Amino acid sequence: MERGNWVRLAVVLFLALLCVAVASVAYISVSTVREEISRGLVVYYRPSLPFTSPYMFVGFVNESGRGLDVCVNVYGLMPNGSVGFLGYTCGRGGVSLDYGSVKSYASLWRRALAARGNNPDNVEPGLILLGTALDSEAAYPFIKGIPVDTGLVQRGYTVTTEIKLNTRNMPKISKTQIQQIVTQAKQNTASEQGSTVATQQWPPGGITDYCWSFSDGSRGCFEWRLDKVIYSSTNRGIPLAMAYVTGNLAKLGSVFLKEKVVAQTSIGLYVNFAAGAELEVKSGATISHVFSSDVYTFTLGGNNVYLDYSNLIYPEQFSNLPFITAIGFWGNYSISRYKEYYCIYYLFFAQCYPTGNNATMALAVPVLSNNKMLSWSYTDTYPYDGFGLDPVFNVVANSWTPTGYRTSTSYLDFDSYDIVRETGGIDLLSASIPLLVQAPVSTSISASVGLSTQTSSFTMTDVLLQLKYQYTDGSTTLNGYYYKTPVKYEWNNNYYYIPASYVRATVGP
Repeated sequence: MERGNWVRLAVVLFLALLCVAVASVAYISVSTVREEISRGLVVYYRPSLPFTSPYMFVGFVNESGRGLDVCVNVYGLMPNGSVGFLGYTCGRGGVSLDYGSVKSYASLWRRALAARGNNPDNVEPGLILLGTALDSEAAYPFIKGIPVDTGLVQRGYTVTTEIKLNTRNMPKISKTQIQQIVTQAKQNTASEQGSTVATQQWPPGGITDYCWSFSDGSRGCFEWRLDKVIYSSTNRGIPLAMAYVTGNLAKLGSVFLKEKVVAQTSIGLYVNFAAGAELEVKSGATISHVFSSDVYTFTLGGNNVYLDYSNLIYPEQFSNLPFITAIGFWGNYSISRYKEYYCIYYLFFAQCYPTGNNATMALAVPVLSNNKMLSWSYTDTYPYDGFGLDPVFNVVANSWTPTGYRTSTSYLDFDSYDIVRETGGIDLLSASIPLLVQAPVSTSISASVGLSTQTSSFTMTDVLLQLKYQYTDGSTTLNGYYYKTPVKYEWNNNYYYIPASYVRATVGP
């Protein structure tokens, strides 16, 4: 080769290496986009390395920090209120989600939000991870969630996060029990269990590398499949605060209900909507019930007041008769059930058997328009007829734990910031959304909404009851209390009661 050609080749190679070096330095120097750690989850977004494809990796570790083998079904809340399937994957130490599916999910949400006049950058829809962690002897079902920055995903950023599972405290299903399930199903295909056996094609390459193996050369993995949508409703009123008032209402001056939903990303204040989930896990003759709330479904960011609404009720409006009054927002609400299957993969097909484990999930998220939640209010003047608000209130009154008893000769104030602290809760779970319909599921299941930062400056709900001035001489008492979930919910490997701003009050004598 002539000397001139060598020089030109050397220059081209030098420039190429220089471009790679500059791109790498630019990549390293770009600040990481990080979700606030106070939300119980840190999600990192980074520009993808030069000449590489973006990816989304979710690490799973146990209480000691050791990576876990996991199989995960990925679901996403869709703009129409349904829950869509986004993929199935297994991995060692974590899973790589299908980036194309996540990107399509992000684009779908951005288009839907923009069509209603919203800023898509202010909303993070969630990915719901229904999974099973594995070790050599047992499997541990779980349900978690991850908020997704749709703008950065659409721009091709690489996403990484890590979820810790405290397997010592999780219900488990042993490998021996799985073998018994499979043996029983094979021997009695006419039984109810056998009749629900499902078949499917060989999974994407490599998935079974992370599952249990058996002497006959087969491998077994776990999958969570949608079993039934128990209830689904769009654009319905979802109550955040409620008051059921009885007694001598002629002496009651007013009932004041207020709600305010504010995000200030500049100070790390997000509004997080979380699904309420119950895992029902069979282990031999024992059935464990685990309730989880760290299932992000919808997160509001930016610097914006999404909802600021209040309603003042005078008992005279309703002839001083008992009533229930509520405020909330218009949104989508659903209850769905999922079943876990154990699938044995042979050469060209798979045979799947139900493990007996179930997951039931309740979702409640707002419908946004022009960067606002739409306020909703309703007063039920016939609280004994089984319609209107009393079925919703009665689910809580009959099944939840009354707490925060208060009495006064002037007024009672139930502020969400205060009641969270009275129950030993956290602001991320500051307002419960109990079951809104009668359904064949546990009455303990509750969706929730809360704030990522502890601050009394942004109280989410307030219920204030006041006696008429002429009856504040001490001769009349105002008594009331609110409710908290009867079970503790897991959030980031800790357990909390979730209070409901649902107040029961009596005026007397």
